[in-house]
Amino acid sequence: MPKVFVSIGSNMDREANIRGGVEKLGEVFGALQVSPVYECPAHGFNGSDFYNLAVGFDSGLALSALLAETKTLEQLFERQRDTERYAPRSLDIDVLLYGCLRDGRRGIPSPDLLNYPFVLKPMVDIAASLCHPVTGLTLGEHWNRFDKAGLSLREVPLDG
Repeated sequence: MPKVFVSIGSNMDREANIRGGVEKLGEVFGALQVSPVYECPAHGFNGSDFYNLAVGFDSGLALSALLAETKTLEQLFERQRDTERYAPRSLDIDVLLYGCLRDGRRGIPSPDLLNYPFVLKPMVDIAASLCHPVTGLTLGEHWNRFDKAGLSLREVPLDG
């Protein structure tokens, strides 16, 4: 059963959507590894700051079924996919890693994992020693090499 890691983000009713998204993932997939939540500015558009985190879990679903399930979960939170790529999001769930699978057609591993601090840092918090299936470096090594100049990423506690 592959270990799956997803990135979750929201910049609309952030706390409620993040909490609800994590809760629904737990209902569907069982035990979860959950990173701290980070706040960062919207990327690619002017908008409210995002909350982002990473979640890991085991799944027996095929990748196509897993991707469909994450889209279904997003729709529960009224995610609009017919808008621009860079736009406000009620809930965004992106599959980052699916075991050691390399499937460039479906973006696995996700290029976002190594390109954006709001994706990489939460992953490091829950899987620093995990090797990236393409580079062979650990996620912790990638974070150590990441250019943190001008980084705007702040850990935020969720109430409750």
